[in-house]
Amino acid sequence: MTTFLKKSLRRVTLGALLLVPALTLIQACTNLTEVPKDALTPDNAFKTDLEVLAGVASVYAGLRPTLWGYYNLSEITTDELLVPTRGNDWYDNGRWLEIHRQQWTENSGSALDDMNGTWNDLFSGVAKANLMIEVMNKSSSATKDQTIAELRTLRAWYYYMLMDFFGGVPLVTTTELAKHERVSRDSIFRFVEAELKASSAALPPSWPSSFRGRVTKGSADAILASLYLNAQVFTGTVTANSFTKGTARWTDAIAAADRVINSGVYSLATDWKKNFSIDNQGSPEHIFW
Repeated sequence: MTTFLKKSLRRVTLGALLLVPALTLIQACTNLTEVPKDALTPDNAFKTDLEVLAGVASVYAGLRPTLWGYYNLSEITTDELLVPTRGNDWYDNGRWLEIHRQQWTENSGSALDDMNGTWNDLFSGVAKANLMIEVMNKSSSATKDQTIAELRTLRAWYYYMLMDFFGGVPLVTTTELAKHERVSRDSIFRFVEAELKASSAALPPSWPSSFRGRVTKGSADAILASLYLNAQVFTGTVTANSFTKGTARWTDAIAAADRVINSGVYSLATDWKKNFSIDNQGSPEHIFW
């Protein structure tokens, strides 16, 4: 072996030996678990009343987009509302006609926008409620029980809308990332009923004007009244060719409605038309808005 080759091999060997500890150091650096100090997580956030209020507000905010999904599909599919086309205005590739005629398909505009959008919006609201409920369960806040009741009522309302539109859906009550099987519509009905009844006791009859619009005992009872009015449908049995009504809950519906009426919090507006004016925020008829 030539002297030149021997020197070259020594250089390569020495370089390799020096590289091993360097690689070890680099590998060790990848095992760091430092958490960014400005990152918000359920463990370090929601420590103050204002932070909790912000988290609760996000659950309410999830109701806003339901205007374009839940409302469209609830009203335009009936004779109560239609979207007229003037020339090419408001045709939107036949989206509104599909909804009005109930002729959507899995790939049509109304299905992709309204159906899928409603599903995603409502389950997003459920997920936010689940997160905040878990946060509040670990909290020592003086308003812990009331806030949890508020969140459970909101989650029940999201599930009411899901049940109304889609029948049986997955019932998710935690933040665990797991597959959740679809449960029956009747099971969702029972869940919504139980959540509203359990939460009502901790809800306030009303809020200060600065918090007007948050759920109250009246809100829970109003949802219960609607739930019981539709009990025969929500707990009925559906097959490909038939529908069998479930058990009627008329007496329960009357009792829930009476609790709202007799609460002394709500009353009829002196001018019925004002309920539909642009400045109707203070209407005495508002229960949950």
